[in-house]
Amino acid sequence: MSRPLFSLALLLLSSAWLASCTSTASVGDLFGSGGAKVADDNEDQKEAAVRRGSPPSPNSLLNQDKNEVLARLGQPTLLREELDSQMWQYSGRSCAFFLYLYPDAGGTFRVTHLEARANQGGSLDPQTCLESQWGRKAKS
Repeated sequence: MSRPLFSLALLLLSSAWLASCTSTASVGDLFGSGGAKVADDNEDQKEAAVRRGSPPSPNSLLNQDKNEVLARLGQPTLLREELDSQMWQYSGRSCAFFLYLYPDAGGTFRVTHLEARANQGGSLDPQTCLESQWGRKAKS
């Protein structure tokens, strides 16, 4: 290959590579999600329908199966699946609410642990986080 053609090919490949850096695809789309799923815009509309009324008490979510959680909270913002566990994340403006599901004796995934984290770091009361995601002021 002549030097001008090689330079042109290199320039085109570099341009294509740089253009891919501005893609709206997620890292999971590009490299495999590793079991993580991210909610899309249509799911955001479903969330508005699910999140009417008051948020559930975090403790009322313990031992719930995934269908019961979906009915109460809607689709998670991020769902990470492993062989024997699932992590569901509900992200909001100020915090993220996490549910950890493990299979029971019959193989049904159930919530066994939950926590909330402030977006700027540190743990947060789960009820406060859920209320903030519902657009309600947290009770003091």
